[in-house]
Amino acid sequence: MTNLAKESSAPAWHDAVAGATAGAGSRIFTAPLDLVKIRLQLSSSSATETPASALRQAVREGGIWGLFRGNTAATCLWVAYAAVQFTAYGKCAALLRDFHSAIPPPPPLDRPSNFYDRCRSLARTASSDPTCVAFVSGGAGGLAATAVTYPLDLCRTTFAATAKSRAGPAGRSLAGFVRHTAANGGSRAFFVGLYPAMVQIVPFMGINFAVYDYFVRGAERREG
Repeated sequence: MTNLAKESSAPAWHDAVAGATAGAGSRIFTAPLDLVKIRLQLSSSSATETPASALRQAVREGGIWGLFRGNTAATCLWVAYAAVQFTAYGKCAALLRDFHSAIPPPPPLDRPSNFYDRCRSLARTASSDPTCVAFVSGGAGGLAATAVTYPLDLCRTTFAATAKSRAGPAGRSLAGFVRHTAANGGSRAFFVGLYPAMVQIVPFMGINFAVYDYFVRGAERREG
């Protein structure tokens, strides 16, 4: 088993390559399910429509390749997302470990402590706890990855929402999406909804990595 919060001797680019490969593989195999999810979320008849009927509709509209509509943007999204996320995670975890070693130890118990001493003691304790390191690093990784790849996420959703035959200029090609979005809203239009996504992803990824780290370390203790 691997504890992500442990210091690794592998080069930093290994995190990016491993994350990108994992992101691409998982995306290719789950693309039809993601398309169905988006169609059902946006459908006015989603209360009566089923995943099977949404799959059949996608095949009728675009053949078997209709199940992978928007997959180019989505694959780029998850490759970039995973690469940025795991790279940022590794960098942040290493930074926190260095931060811990750079913080002076707390004052003796018989000496009155002030607010600065208490904050220093708290920071030292938190940066020495692997689960806390995993939470902070996971949240930072998710934040960085979401910010960098958000335009691709917007493009993926636009493509998956409608069939190509019924799509407007923004939903027919990557180039068309870029031109249409830039012409109608400028650069800021590529990041509509980014702030809620960032607020959501920090605790989500932080808890995700922290829980993973906690149980991996527990399993390692039992095996050891």
